[in-house]
Amino acid sequence: MAAGVNDPAIPAALGLAARAGIGWVRIAGTEWSRVEPRKGEFDWWAADRIIDLARGLGFEILAPLAYTPQWASSAPTGLPAGLRTRAPPRDLCDWEAYVAATVSRYRDRVHYWQVWNEPDLAGFWAGTPHEYAELLAA
Repeated sequence: MAAGVNDPAIPAALGLAARAGIGWVRIAGTEWSRVEPRKGEFDWWAADRIIDLARGLGFEILAPLAYTPQWASSAPTGLPAGLRTRAPPRDLCDWEAYVAATVSRYRDRVHYWQVWNEPDLAGFWAGTPHEYAELLAA
């Protein structure tokens, strides 16, 4: 879903998609910068809401694992927050902890994960291909 997870149009849009026979949805809400804005402090409210709604309507879900929170970003601190989320994490252990927490929380509801969004485009991934490979390996 392109709209924000709190958009009031999402339930209606998902309902229309379900009635149209669409079986899959790519959702927002599980991005690292959203669910762990401060190290070790997870906020699952928005992700829970959209995932439960989509699953309740019978959708299979593709959920992203992406977007480094500011506290974990390898980008220089002077960059705008939106650009910092595109940079690889400074420490892959932090990435691993986020992925483990997210996949564990949703293991019964989400079976398909997308690692980053369009990492081949600079507007989404500010790291190198090697850094992306390291992210995947972790």
